[in-house]
Amino acid sequence: MQTPLQPVEWQSHQQRLQQISTYQIVGKLGYISPQERRSLNFQWKKSDHHSQLRLTTFLGQTVLKMDIYPQRAEADTYEGQHYTAQTPELLLHQLTGLDIPLSSLSQWILGRPALADNFSLNPENTLDSLEKKLANQQWRVQYKTYTAVTFKTHPLPLPDRLSLQQGSTKINIHISQWKVTQ
Repeated sequence: MQTPLQPVEWQSHQQRLQQISTYQIVGKLGYISPQERRSLNFQWKKSDHHSQLRLTTFLGQTVLKMDIYPQRAEADTYEGQHYTAQTPELLLHQLTGLDIPLSSLSQWILGRPALADNFSLNPENTLDSLEKKLANQQWRVQYKTYTAVTFKTHPLPLPDRLSLQQGSTKINIHISQWKVTQ
């Protein structure tokens, strides 16, 4: 059973989140749109100037391994093909058909509003929801639950269940493992 999280002070909590430059998360992603429904496992390693996202099927087959740099994204597919694009969103869409705002999600996943147009807090003073318009698409992120992750010897509430919605597309994310190293 999960220990209840203690309320935080919003400004100091955001300052602690800003100190995180390197993290790794593992979890499951459910993607539901009018055209398709997909369930994938993911592993996302993020550092200052490089991120790596690996998507796999539930049988462990790699769907995509993407390296994300400040000015480009590169991907290797299961078939051994190599692709490059200017943004990770464009590359992900080209190779999988999935529309996921990866650049913003790297901050949203921490519970940071990242220049959100609107956001609201829950009773523990962590993000409850946010809204952001990206490339003429209105995204809404709903934070379902948080988990305590040790960061610099102290517990830090980080999201472990969240959902993103844009129009009739919904993305459910469940993070089963957090590793924060910096």
